[in-house]
Amino acid sequence: MTANRNRRVPRHALRQFSRRTMIWGGLFSPAAANASTIVAGQDSSGWISYPEDPLRSRVIDLHKRFTDPIIIKDIQHLKHSDRTYFMRVESEGGAVGAVKCNQRMQDVSSLFQRAIRPALIGTDARDMEATFESVYRFQKPRGYKYSGLAYFTAQGHAELAIWDMLGHIAGARVADLIGGPRRSGVPVYLTRLTRRTTAQEEVDRLAERIEATGARAVKVKIGGRMSLNEDAFPGRTESLVPALRNAFGDDLTLYVDANGSYDAPTAVRVGHMLQDQGVDLFEEPCPWEDFEMTWQVTQSLDIKVGGGEQDSSLPKWRWMINNRGVDVLQPDLIYNGGILRALKVARMAAAAGMTVTPHYPRWGAEAAPLIHYASVIPNFHGFMEYRADPVRFDFDYTPVFDAVDGEVALPDGPGFGIEYDPKIFEKAEVLTG
Repeated sequence: MTANRNRRVPRHALRQFSRRTMIWGGLFSPAAANASTIVAGQDSSGWISYPEDPLRSRVIDLHKRFTDPIIIKDIQHLKHSDRTYFMRVESEGGAVGAVKCNQRMQDVSSLFQRAIRPALIGTDARDMEATFESVYRFQKPRGYKYSGLAYFTAQGHAELAIWDMLGHIAGARVADLIGGPRRSGVPVYLTRLTRRTTAQEEVDRLAERIEATGARAVKVKIGGRMSLNEDAFPGRTESLVPALRNAFGDDLTLYVDANGSYDAPTAVRVGHMLQDQGVDLFEEPCPWEDFEMTWQVTQSLDIKVGGGEQDSSLPKWRWMINNRGVDVLQPDLIYNGGILRALKVARMAAAAGMTVTPHYPRWGAEAAPLIHYASVIPNFHGFMEYRADPVRFDFDYTPVFDAVDGEVALPDGPGFGIEYDPKIFEKAEVLTG
């Protein structure tokens, strides 16, 4: 296998990334980057060590924004219907925050009920970062015993609900609380979520949505999803990518997602075809746990390789960055445990000159948290993930929005900017485990 020499990074240069002078202010200043070394950093000798007090090394000091304690009275996992669940938090002062849950939260509700909910009740929401860290490391049942996507899915929903509550208390957008937006409209790529279609069916559906939204980028599924080199059906990938390029021309930015379909040599072969078609990003070419295999693909192709959707280990994120395991980092706001941890990933990436395109294939109200995050980070890769096909929700909310001229606007209201029909929570079933 021939490595792409342009991608190789000398070891001494890797050590210098953490000391590189950054031009960005605020959350991504050199001082902030040093403060975020709760995930451990590398000193001048190359040793990896922790800061003096990791529980006090905050990404954001909310005590500076909120002078009085904000005590969490309760946080609940709620069932609205068989397909719709919410996370709702209430302070002792009566402030409320809520987010719609993704489809996996109902599967991990017991982790939320046993570990996270009891640890949050009675604590100061301003200290949620330290609370989550303490739950993970020290408090029984000790979150690290359950570490992974399932555990951080439970934490991520709780954290997002708290951010929404804090925004309502401050009368401010979450984006303002986490550093301030750098863009009021976030460019999106329309993400398709199926492999059951033919090339022509994908072209036809995307043509409709590109016309409706003005999107300038799309992402389609290739391979067979964790399929040991099998395609969804014979010849689909080889016909799909050229068909998209022929239909939409060179002005459309094209991403593909393999969902871990290939081993390294097959991914490299497919990657050369993608390069020939001008594909901009090759997401998760190999099974996500096999980061060494993915590293081989990254080193062997000129096309940018992305990954991180399933990842929730901050030390692994550090390895991926320091070793260029991928070119573009894709933390998921829920799977990775919330906005604070996603900001840590973005900071580490920024210090290494790497970009982030966060993962979270949602539409409308569900996409609001991602819009806030993507509006803030300076090392944004260029397009935010946005579900191509609108979702028909079984609840009411405002504002109802979609992409316009290729962008989704940052909602103006407090918190994440979504106001839900109060009847949702009046009638919802409170889940207890």
